[in-house]
Amino acid sequence: MQRNMEKTVVITGASSGIGAALAERYAKAGWNVVLIARRRDRLEEIAKRCGVKAKILVADVTQNSFENDLTTFLEKMPGDLFHVYANAGAGAAGRTDKLNIEDYERHFAVNVFGVLRTLRGAQSKLKSSKGRFIIIGSLNSYLAFPLGTPYNMGKFAVRALAESLFAEEPTLGFSCSVVCPGPIATELLSKNNKGEAVQLGDDFPKIHALSPAKAADRIFKKVLRGRREIFLSIDSFVLVALHRHFPSFTSRLIRIGYGLFSAKALKLVGMVNPDSI
Repeated sequence: MQRNMEKTVVITGASSGIGAALAERYAKAGWNVVLIARRRDRLEEIAKRCGVKAKILVADVTQNSFENDLTTFLEKMPGDLFHVYANAGAGAAGRTDKLNIEDYERHFAVNVFGVLRTLRGAQSKLKSSKGRFIIIGSLNSYLAFPLGTPYNMGKFAVRALAESLFAEEPTLGFSCSVVCPGPIATELLSKNNKGEAVQLGDDFPKIHALSPAKAADRIFKKVLRGRREIFLSIDSFVLVALHRHFPSFTSRLIRIGYGLFSAKALKLVGMVNPDSI
């Protein structure tokens, strides 16, 4: 990072939420930014906000062709590829007995295999620059909250990937970080298990969540410091630390909390996914 040359960051899922906010934060710092998502119109809008150093790649991380498409695209980019964000994500919520295999497959296609395709498509460039691969994980990668089995499973899987990459760093030639944010105010909260946007009424409760811009700024600063594991708030850090030392206690606490508030939780999930409760 000390060399005087152009630096490039790649961000999947860059058309909204944390991905879009990260793109703007890196552009502000003078980086070349590669924006990747499926929606061209949204990417072009974000690219305009980022300025002349932004390039877009309209692609779907769930497609087998994505790995080669990314590798080919990056060969044409100027500067060294220092950071790659596997940020594209999907949500899945509902009672485990109401969810079907397709709900799990859709989720894993994005949140697990999409991360792997991003890694494989960028790893050659990352090795050359001794860069960093950053996985956007979740608190759900540590604590299996109710009504989110596919999401919990996927986030546990990519945290395991992050830990494996950390262990293999001496031979891989690049480093890895995993970001474990709590609730973030993104459109993911209003999408159903098929990825379709749902119009929510005024009776949908307000959820205390960090703004994407604040989340991106904190992630940017901590990644530059070389943090391997990144939390965005002190309460998230404390909760995970508590679970590490007292896993039976925190698991039982989650179960008790769900028992007390299951009706409200099911109602909330049902507003987005009525067939899954």
